[in-house]
Amino acid sequence: KRQAVSFILLMFSLFIIGLYDDKYDLNPFKKLFLSAFVILICLLIDESLIINELRFLSIDYSIQLLNLSIPFTLLSILLFLNALNMFDGIDLQVSIYVFLLFIYFIFKFNIDFLIFLLPVMIFIIYFNFKKKLFLGDSGTNILAGLVSYIIIKEYNNDYLKISCEEIFLLMMLPGIDMLRLFLNRIIKGKNPFSSDNQHIHHLYLNIFPQNLTILIIQLHIFLPILIFIFYNKAILYLLILSIMLYLFNMIYLKLKIKH
Repeated sequence: KRQAVSFILLMFSLFIIGLYDDKYDLNPFKKLFLSAFVILICLLIDESLIINELRFLSIDYSIQLLNLSIPFTLLSILLFLNALNMFDGIDLQVSIYVFLLFIYFIFKFNIDFLIFLLPVMIFIIYFNFKKKLFLGDSGTNILAGLVSYIIIKEYNNDYLKISCEEIFLLMMLPGIDMLRLFLNRIIKGKNPFSSDNQHIHHLYLNIFPQNLTILIIQLHIFLPILIFIFYNKAILYLLILSIMLYLFNMIYLKLKIKH
């Protein structure tokens, strides 16, 4: 019962915060505070949503978070919320990314209810492609909240199903792109939450058409995952390769745009 209350409160609150932001352009720091407050309440209601340990299967090592468990879980969810929101810069990018994540979760965790969400995601993708439906902050908030909820629950239920490395691999591209943008804006003396056209998809769009840009980005995320499915001992190398590929892409795109 507590888990159901926590889940419903999380989804509903994130949707309302996003909807208000879509309509009234909520101040980023107020939005961050409200989201953090809601997530914290949900964590206190459902303690099984709290990450207590970080397990790295590739090196057979674990870290007990102890008193940092709640702050770490709160920060992790907030980061993914913001990363997915920033990742939603062009049509289809987030909807296809989450659709593929749901398919992965269905086979990985045997989560039956996600099968019923696939037609919903196809509906969203189709009308997003037709430019008759847009996720907005309300949509990305719900999807980010749901993905975070599923991953944390499955991780806590059985760490052998999914490791920290695999989670990072799934979420790396939106996360690392957000980190790059934040650092770049701070270095330039700008608000880290300010908008610009320096996201990875914006850089690709200077060179490639939108459909090809989306395909390249999805391949960057899911090709290492496909390799991991067939050869799970390579996860550490795939992580390093993905990060190096991202850095190489940034250098290539910047040089290509300058010329």
